Amino acid sequence: MKFRYLLIIALFAGVSVFVSTNVAASSTGAAQMMREIKVKGAASVVARLHKNETKHGWDWVLAQASSGNKAWLKVISALHAGTDAGDSEALEITLAEALPKNGAEVLKLLGKNFPVEKVCSAPFIEPEPTFMATYIKTARMALNNETSTALIPIRDSCLVQLNAIKK
Repeated sequence: MKFRYLLIIALFAGVSVFVSTNVAASSTGAAQMMREIKVKGAASVVARLHKNETKHGWDWVLAQASSGNKAWLKVISALHAGTDAGDSEALEITLAEALPKNGAEVLKLLGKNFPVEKVCSAPFIEPEPTFMATYIKTARMALNNETSTALIPIRDSCLVQLNAIKK
């Protein structure tokens, strides 16, 4: 009986470790990632994400945030402290991708770590002209729909950057 009890505990512990190391694609995934950043630090988490290139790695996290999901956008902000220049640029591109989908949440993150001049200038690498035309149109619409008094100055700065893009 005692052996059976210990076996059940060992199996449960193994399942718990497996679940905690494989961040789920649910809303709890972002919360788990935030806890990991808080405990281990952003640089450690960024390094782990780059090692795990197949499932739930760096590219997967960027894809979650580029959807405009508020929780994943907060993860992107928290990861910034642990990034080098290349990874920081990837975060800026991710925020630019999220801009048309959740303009308000992206605007809230713009500032010292994520300059308006970078995120709102569509920092994509060699984008197709049709993509850019659609992107600029949808990003403008998202920004023009933002009427929060606190965000209007940053929104207007972002619109200036978008309007300066040569199509």
